[in-house]
Amino acid sequence: MNTLSDYSIDWQHLVVLLYALEGMSGDIPTRQRTMEHIQTEQLLELRPEDHLPYRTAQEPSWQTDIAWARKNAVMLGFVNNHEWNSWEVARSGREFLKNILGRCKTKNLLLSRCCLWSLRLKQIVSPGFTPSSTDSVAPPKGNRSMPSLVEYQQLIEEKLRTATIEELATRISRKLGMNIPPTKPSVAYALHVYVMSTI
Repeated sequence: MNTLSDYSIDWQHLVVLLYALEGMSGDIPTRQRTMEHIQTEQLLELRPEDHLPYRTAQEPSWQTDIAWARKNAVMLGFVNNHEWNSWEVARSGREFLKNILGRCKTKNLLLSRCCLWSLRLKQIVSPGFTPSSTDSVAPPKGNRSMPSLVEYQQLIEEKLRTATIEELATRISRKLGMNIPPTKPSVAYALHVYVMSTI
């Protein structure tokens, strides 16, 4: 089961981020290099409003969206977080991306619903793709907000009285059908995702 709903805004940004990181060569990617690569390779369908900052930020909002995607990717174990400003894709991130690209090639994933992906990216992952008037349109830009994880972090602390973080990670990994890193933030985030998916 996917941790983010297919075609959701966060899912689309996550896939773009992983695709960009996988396509970069040389040193371990940094935030700046990643943003430059996404813009140079035209991986997002950027609108004028994407170049404006969110109310509480100064950078273009699309860059904030990609930074949030990196946060999600770290929590899910898709991007390594061994050192500051390291945006290196992890093996699980490569596997997730490979699965997505495979679904694009077999047309099990509807590119017409990926409204944030550029036409260029769609045609790279599925040669022959042509846009249509029925394709999904990106929703108006809102404010970025991350659901509070405080209650889940507190729950993890309580559960650590009777289990190790490795045991908790194993349990939630089974429920989600993927490997969750044995860290408190990752397990808390995974628990949040699991609960939200059952509502």
